[in-house]
Amino acid sequence: MGQRSIPALEGQREGEVLHLSARRHVIFLLRPLILPALGCLLLLWLAMALGAGEEGWLLTGLGILMLLLWSSLAWVDWTSERYWLTSQRVVALRRLHRVFEERREVPLARVQAITLRRASLLATLFDYGDLRIQTASVAGPLEVIGVRSPERWKEALFAAQGADARGTRRPLESLLEAALQKGAGPYPDPFDSAQGRPLPEREREVTGHEDA
Repeated sequence: MGQRSIPALEGQREGEVLHLSARRHVIFLLRPLILPALGCLLLLWLAMALGAGEEGWLLTGLGILMLLLWSSLAWVDWTSERYWLTSQRVVALRRLHRVFEERREVPLARVQAITLRRASLLATLFDYGDLRIQTASVAGPLEVIGVRSPERWKEALFAAQGADARGTRRPLESLLEAALQKGAGPYPDPFDSAQGRPLPEREREVTGHEDA
């Protein structure tokens, strides 16, 4: 993933690399619209089947208008929340334009444990889930809700945390590739590879002359 495809993070620090960013899965946008949409379809079917007059069509039009209004509110709610994973921290931002803003961030150095949860069969089918990030903070855990491919987020977070602990900044793709190539444990250390180890000292060549 190229960095240019990731939305900018407000307040990004010098030298900070953006690894991942996501909203909640699109299912969180569509799910609140299912029942209102079915209700509008039912009203439309009744108006056509029963040959309703102007009152029936007016009621149907009002239902469609309410659906559009509800859809707009659902869109605003869905787009108000976004998550970022960087080389230094995890950021959760909820913003309703200039009306409301809530921002939480956790430095990678304070992450103690990460728990992945899929709340339903639907979450498994559509590949989304929640991450609960336990921290050494009185503010409590940070929750990343409903992101697509939560396993990738979890692996990327472990890899970025390892990089931050060593003071290195490697692209996310190389971190994950190194982790998969290592193959030791569910979340291997991507830096424990042949490329990351110091080379053994070479034997010195000793040259001398035999005493005559």
